[in-house]
Amino acid sequence: MDKDKLLQLLNNKEVRKYGFDITFFVMFSFFLIFAIRPNLITAFSLQKELQDLKIQNKESEAVILQVVNYQSTLEEYRDKMPLLDQAVPSTPTIAQVVDEIRKSASDSGILLDAISVESIDLKGEQESEVQTQQSGPINSFTVSMNGSVSINGANVFLDKLMNQRRLKKIDSINLTQEQNGSTSIVIIIYYL
Repeated sequence: MDKDKLLQLLNNKEVRKYGFDITFFVMFSFFLIFAIRPNLITAFSLQKELQDLKIQNKESEAVILQVVNYQSTLEEYRDKMPLLDQAVPSTPTIAQVVDEIRKSASDSGILLDAISVESIDLKGEQESEVQTQQSGPINSFTVSMNGSVSINGANVFLDKLMNQRRLKKIDSINLTQEQNGSTSIVIIIYYL
């Protein structure tokens, strides 16, 4: 092609318009691929991260509210915590329990023949029957006692046991109406 024809072709209005349009689309595509696309990818990833952070924030707020509720409950019962520790102590304190039972028995007129305590698992290897909802198992041991008592004396003894702070469950009572009024009582004692 000749130089004049090329200049004449470039001066043509339609050729210029098509040339401008093609150049614009090439530049726009280049700009779209290398400038706008990374920004859009970043914007969408940031939007997703924002949604994830909002969900995480709601979960964190729920945990914080639960901690605040636990703290307010603890503050509400702080003065009563020693009573709870006396009701369900962290160790079995067998000697103290046996001493309390003996004292209650002697105060109510029971003549004790025998007191026996079942074996206690101090290592926590044995599964306990009683489960609390939040803190796990409550351990227990059984105290069996045999003696002689009248019905009124047994009533007084049971009242004295129930008025003590230590949590106890009377599993069975066997009263035999004989000359000596023999009795057999099985008590379950709880500890953490």
